[in-house]
Amino acid sequence: MAYSFINLGKNRNLNSFSLINNERVHSYKNKIGISIFVPSLINLYNIRGSKKNKNFVLATKKFLNHKIPTNIGLYSKDKESYLLNLGPDELLYINYKKKLSSLISFQNNLTKSKSAVTDVSDHYQVLYLNGELVRWILSKGCPVNLDKNVFKPGFCTQTILGHVNIMLLCEDKNSFLIIFVSSFLNYVIKWLKVSSQEHGYKITI
Repeated sequence: MAYSFINLGKNRNLNSFSLINNERVHSYKNKIGISIFVPSLINLYNIRGSKKNKNFVLATKKFLNHKIPTNIGLYSKDKESYLLNLGPDELLYINYKKKLSSLISFQNNLTKSKSAVTDVSDHYQVLYLNGELVRWILSKGCPVNLDKNVFKPGFCTQTILGHVNIMLLCEDKNSFLIIFVSSFLNYVIKWLKVSSQEHGYKITI
């Protein structure tokens, strides 16, 4: 069976809207331990290249307006985008306002340094999580040390949540982004609901 990224994008939106018919607010003792926001389509680009290559570093700075974070597990951000340093040769660029208009030029520049950029917007789902108990709830199924003094704002990583591979980004003390393959959306939502049942949750679409 041939898969279309266009169809994947449509399926993701349908999956999001299907949540409307399910319970989206559960309050325990009139408290909400975690708030889950399911945004509309966000633009994501997987970038591969050597951070030791001068041309790669310059092209990234020119077209993304970001310096590559110095260490793996860190990210840089501005008002509308993030650049995550996920591995020795892997970056993830997230822009939630507009597509990368200069993508073709960026690709051409990366070719010179034997690097590549791939639009993966239709392949992934992003969830925004926040709340006083968000770290505790995530820790029930995530092996990363989520202590506020260890996994701080500005940190990111590739890990698992339950049985799903995710990318995790700490935006603030009690605020996170999780990114995962869009077909797992309903599983992740169900996992979060079950894990926060005793604390209360609210899902916004």
